Amino acid sequence: MALIVEDGTGLPNAESYASVAEADAHFSARGSEAWDNVENKEAALRLATDYMLQTYSGRWKGTRKTSTQALDWPRYNVPLEDDPAWLTLLSSSIVPAQVKKATIELALITTAGALVPNLERAQASVSVGEISVTYEGSSSQLPRYPMIDMILSPLLASSGFTRQLVRT
Repeated sequence: MALIVEDGTGLPNAESYASVAEADAHFSARGSEAWDNVENKEAALRLATDYMLQTYSGRWKGTRKTSTQALDWPRYNVPLEDDPAWLTLLSSSIVPAQVKKATIELALITTAGALVPNLERAQASVSVGEISVTYEGSSSQLPRYPMIDMILSPLLASSGFTRQLVRT
């Protein structure tokens, strides 16, 4: 089945924020050959988009363009990060470049294994012979992708209302 890529209209059946051609161009421009060896690029892009839906839904700035769209983007009322007064908004008929880039980068990560693996009970300490390792009890076992968080940060709402003040 051909990959259905969100085109900015709010497709009800979209499966990905980025196309295989966009991913190919992204990795080619960066000299990455790992993507060339990916057997099912469409599946990797679908999995990456699924991860973004599960991880970032409810955290995006703005509101979804339509109530029937399959994905979180496109959105209304998303301020441009470079506008200190927050008066200029992103077009509501696009998927931002940051969302596409994060999808593409996550797609490559999916080829190394599940983005969110099934977790087993955490062990507080492990000993093998004379070697002993103790784990922090409150640390998360879920993998984190700080690069993805940094790419998307301009589009994510903060936990509290903050606004940059500019002295004129």
